[in-house]
Amino acid sequence: MRRPISGDRRRPHLSDEPEFRPMAMAFFGVFEMLLIVLLSGAFGVPVSLPPAPHDPWFDQIAPEDPLYYTVWSGSTAADPASGNATERMLAGPEAAAFGREIDRLLDAGEARFLPDLADDDRTLRYLIARLIRTMIDHPVCAYVADLKLAEDGFEIDAALIIKVGERRDETAGLIERLAADAEGTFETVEIDGDTFRAGRSSPGTPLVWFGLRGDYLILALGEDPVRSLIKRTGNPTPAWLAETRELLAVERIATLSYIDVERSLELSGGMAGEMPGELGMLAAMGIQAFAGVDRYRAVTGLDATGYAVRTHVGIAADSPLSRSLSDAPLLPEDFESIPNDAPVAIVAKFDGLEALGLLGGGVGMWLGPIEPEQALEEISRAVDAQIGFGLDEILNEVFADTLAIYAAPTEGGVVTGWVGVVKVRDPEAARLVFDRVVGLVEQGIPDLRLRTEEHAGTKFVIADPAGEAPFALAFALTERELVVSPFRNAAIGHVRRAGSVPNLGEHSQIANRFAADDMQGTGLRVALRLDHAELIRMFHPVVMMTIRNGLDELNRTTGLDFDPLTIPSVGALTADLEPVTATLMRVDDGFLWEVHQTFPGTDLPAIAPLAVMTGLPTIFTARAAARRVQSQNNMKQIGLAVHNYESTYSRLPAQANADPEGRPLLSWRVHLLPYLEEQALYEEFRFDEPWDSEHNRQLIERMPAIYARPGNDPTTGQTPYLGNATENGLFAPGEPQQDPKMPPRGIGFQNILDGTSNTVMLVEVNDQSQVIWTRPDDFDDVDMDPLARLIGAREDGILFGFGDGSVRLAPLSIDALLLKRLFDRQDGEVIRIDW
Repeated sequence: MRRPISGDRRRPHLSDEPEFRPMAMAFFGVFEMLLIVLLSGAFGVPVSLPPAPHDPWFDQIAPEDPLYYTVWSGSTAADPASGNATERMLAGPEAAAFGREIDRLLDAGEARFLPDLADDDRTLRYLIARLIRTMIDHPVCAYVADLKLAEDGFEIDAALIIKVGERRDETAGLIERLAADAEGTFETVEIDGDTFRAGRSSPGTPLVWFGLRGDYLILALGEDPVRSLIKRTGNPTPAWLAETRELLAVERIATLSYIDVERSLELSGGMAGEMPGELGMLAAMGIQAFAGVDRYRAVTGLDATGYAVRTHVGIAADSPLSRSLSDAPLLPEDFESIPNDAPVAIVAKFDGLEALGLLGGGVGMWLGPIEPEQALEEISRAVDAQIGFGLDEILNEVFADTLAIYAAPTEGGVVTGWVGVVKVRDPEAARLVFDRVVGLVEQGIPDLRLRTEEHAGTKFVIADPAGEAPFALAFALTERELVVSPFRNAAIGHVRRAGSVPNLGEHSQIANRFAADDMQGTGLRVALRLDHAELIRMFHPVVMMTIRNGLDELNRTTGLDFDPLTIPSVGALTADLEPVTATLMRVDDGFLWEVHQTFPGTDLPAIAPLAVMTGLPTIFTARAAARRVQSQNNMKQIGLAVHNYESTYSRLPAQANADPEGRPLLSWRVHLLPYLEEQALYEEFRFDEPWDSEHNRQLIERMPAIYARPGNDPTTGQTPYLGNATENGLFAPGEPQQDPKMPPRGIGFQNILDGTSNTVMLVEVNDQSQVIWTRPDDFDDVDMDPLARLIGAREDGILFGFGDGSVRLAPLSIDALLLKRLFDRQDGEVIRIDW
């Protein structure tokens, strides 16, 4: 019986057995996808640009100590006369025309496809489509205030708030239609004068809430998240949020994100164990890599000239990630050989041995139980035996801790201009290492043709792979650098330039970072340059050709008639486009990552906790599926044991052995123990005593795991696996025995007239209907609401074990008459099973 929710109830308790409707299930799935897609910015949608004025209510409702929080300001009209190049780009006529074409396509798509959907789906899909479009340019706030993992699911307090503004009436109408379409799924709750709907997707899952408060649409997860959100109205800005705005100040904030990484890693550690195989390994490796990180904060928006991203990662100085970067900062001389106009360039200071240790930890987890230090020691000994120098010597004494990778603009740029450069600390030792490695390669790879060339007074080793490879590896060692490139000309060009061109360290966004080193371990560690304009000039024609080639078919099948000429031209995209400049600074409590560019970007790391939050239902669904498979295996093993018992005694086991007066003593589950590799436990029972005798009662807690539902504790002695002990079932009542110690013998297979594949032998019941495994208690009645004992064991169906040993998953909607026939071995009715 469903219990209504009253508005004055402090802690609402919705029915644990709601009506399961496709409409509701679709709502939850799409709600999750909406969060992932929009809040990630994975499609490069320039949300909240140019930023609108900040909404102070989002500061007031921010949780005091959130697991995750993000806010978008919403966007306003772009000013073509702005001094900000990003805003001018967005205000350009071609960008505006492209935006109008996208709006037209979205309108056409809604008109074209939504009418073809079923009534329920049409309302839901239209609501989602409108919310997606609203989120792109309206203020948005999302947070996870709390999240706790539990054995059967998770507890959460989370919300997504969208300021729908002028779309309020439309949104309200869609919500009413959705509630009407899903009648019986959601219940109405009045909170502080506003109406909200709440419902569960399935038993044990959090409540989902949605409703309007003023101009704000609130979507929330948890037992009572909306009331707690509203109660925070008027609160001062939490300290963590005020500190983030001050530390990562940007003139016009577009987005702000905060992650409590330490708590997230604790949760991820629990979930990694639930992930199958290699996925779980990768998750564990990621958790190990980020050990010591306590929080992540990021702000994006517009500064005086372009688009800015400022990110702070709080991290302990002794953490693996922190130790992988060098103690010393980058200096101007580290940039001398990197051209200032390289389309792509990255220069970094890192501790090679620590970085390998971080990687080695992951490899060790992958290959087996091996400590990173042990793996590195073994590798180092092998290297030392071959080269005469160990890893520690090579990485810390022979070569320096500065690495640069860039695309040389005069040797083919991002196509054929790639060069890697490592600074040399000990030139003489470096020459020994270089020559010995070349010798080993020459001996060990006979198909690799090596030759030497000299250019600009430097010896180059050129390696030509066998066949017609489009590249030739080039290596060179100067007094100051080890140069490596997959393209001969790029390596030669690097050595020839030798500091004769303006270098990357002279760029203003990088040069002003050098003075930040206070000789206490802080300062510049990574610098990056990326020329968006060159990449656009290179790939724009390819993109246009690809679109044109596939457009006719796309337009024909969709009827949307997309006009590719509205895609902004190279000139429009690159008119005021400045290269991306990014720097990573070590600060007292972690790292500061700052990016300045013209082309709008995204704050991608902020999606991680949201992906975890929205992926939790998927994780628990996967866990439920895994446990279903395990339960099926349990039932198959029990069925096999029954067959082996029959092979020994020419009869199936009776429901129990009985004393001379016919009183049942011990369940058939006890008598199967020898066939389940539990002979020792079997011999401890006293078969002439009932299951609850003083002696036999002590053995209840020693129930074999095969009799327990996966995830349940076997020591409780409760089993969900019951035999078909109905009037014409497979487990007949035990006959009186003069010697109760004799194995009980029931019917034979010849008595199953309807066939073993059509007759149920075992069932899996819900937790409330479990029985003590030694007790002669089984499924003996299919007339008095049998589904009450069967539904609830799992969300995806009911497990039945048949007489032939097969185990099948029946739908929750199984017909009552079919169910009755499946339990009768001799009714003579023709049965058709399509599951």
